[in-house]
Amino acid sequence: LALNTSTSGNGVWAHGNSFQSYPAQQETVRVNDAAVIDHNEISVTNNDGEDADPAIAVYGNGAEITGNTITVNGCCAVGIFVAGNSVEVWSNKLTGNALSTDKAADATGIVTDSASADIRWNTVNDFIFGIDMGCKAATVTANTILNSTTAIVEAPGNVAPMQNKFVKDTTLL
Repeated sequence: LALNTSTSGNGVWAHGNSFQSYPAQQETVRVNDAAVIDHNEISVTNNDGEDADPAIAVYGNGAEITGNTITVNGCCAVGIFVAGNSVEVWSNKLTGNALSTDKAADATGIVTDSASADIRWNTVNDFIFGIDMGCKAATVTANTILNSTTAIVEAPGNVAPMQNKFVKDTTLL
């Protein structure tokens, strides 16, 4: 764990940092409150074949995850996981290499477990799954998803996340 924000709701601003090669099975950045995590470079490798915790995991409400460059290597890696409410995930660049390493893997760029997440203007490249909506009615719009096996998975029936740009994805939804 490179950064763990826990300030009893007072928030943290992490800007311009570089986090590299922290162990799999542990988040690199864990957001537990209304933190702002912006313009950081995060590089994580998971080669053990097990599900890995994400590069950024957001459990706090009102967090902002913006402008980060995230590179995740390995078959089961996740870029950003959102569980907090009213979280903004904007303008991040996520790159994986799962397509070239293991077609049976479940590497995912962004995963949300929050119906109030606002996920927009992100570029998600070379993941098995671009964005996993977890059957939640989160806002997923204006993202560019490239080279995925499935661009958006588990979109709820009442949400049509087609306002995104899809490039060289095998399946859109």
